Amino acid sequence: MNSDDFQSRSSHADQELIWASVLPLRQSPAIELLDERTFLGILSPRFRKITSCPLYYDRKTVIDDGSRLDHTLAVSRLALEISLKLELPEEMCRYAVAWGLVHDIATWPLSHTGEAAFSSVTGVSGRKLREMMITGDRKLPESMTVRKELKKSNINPNILLALFDKSTYPVESKFGPLWRMINSPLTPDSLEGIWRCARCFKVTVKKPDSWPQYFKGGSELLPSVRKNGSRQARHFWCQKSFVYKEFINREDVVCFESGWSEAIRNLYRECSLVESLSLSENDIIFSILERGVAPSNQIIRYKQPLAYSTADLSDGKAYTIGLDELHSIFKKQAKR
Repeated sequence: MNSDDFQSRSSHADQELIWASVLPLRQSPAIELLDERTFLGILSPRFRKITSCPLYYDRKTVIDDGSRLDHTLAVSRLALEISLKLELPEEMCRYAVAWGLVHDIATWPLSHTGEAAFSSVTGVSGRKLREMMITGDRKLPESMTVRKELKKSNINPNILLALFDKSTYPVESKFGPLWRMINSPLTPDSLEGIWRCARCFKVTVKKPDSWPQYFKGGSELLPSVRKNGSRQARHFWCQKSFVYKEFINREDVVCFESGWSEAIRNLYRECSLVESLSLSENDIIFSILERGVAPSNQIIRYKQPLAYSTADLSDGKAYTIGLDELHSIFKKQAKR
């Protein structure tokens, strides 16, 4: 057995052990509920024949976007693989998986389309809802929270929440390398999510499982992108910009999704937070289709449209770039 084979088998064994340690969280009803949420919401290709989504007018064949659970599990696996590649401690790797499992836990039916509507109706943002589900807020039934499962998995909810705070390092500084990795422009969430979107629209983006090879740890375990990885990263960012510009943020698509968000908001304006999370996507769609979807006179989006740009690094040199420094290369600006 050569060293590469040994390293591969060792890495696989490590992954199995880490996944086993967070199994209670993985099997929680709140995580399983994500299997009932389409990844692209009303823009999902599975609804194209009944909603007439403009993304699919000229497409005879499409690739399904999958569910939020599919995305969640893929993000968790990618976060773990990158963490192992960075040689992060076992505890940090467990938190990487836990972060991946809960990063989209606060997903309403129809994903971002539903979030724009239901967060307005309930007065609860997606970020706040995630916090409530992680801490076990009493306003939610226990089945919609992961407090007990986090305890069984030996995951501190405060440390987990700190990983989502982009403004400050985690409560315990030893989690700094993980925080930097999952808050960089190459976050596992973005790498997997853009690939999943691009696949639906037949845009070429590097598969998520090919990314760990481009990561490395620095002298102080500061995550970096290996040489040649910076070129791959810039290509990814350009493709991400293309996906948003040509598909997600296209004017007719924005109007279409906004119309549905407004229709959801109007139909369910008396809906409680718990009720909004319990609705099925099919029930929402058919209930709205019975009443009709009127064109929206305003942009109702989960996120404002963004423009993406990269700094010029065309000198042909290979770089090892700290993930912190990627923010000076990849930039996003609010689109006016």
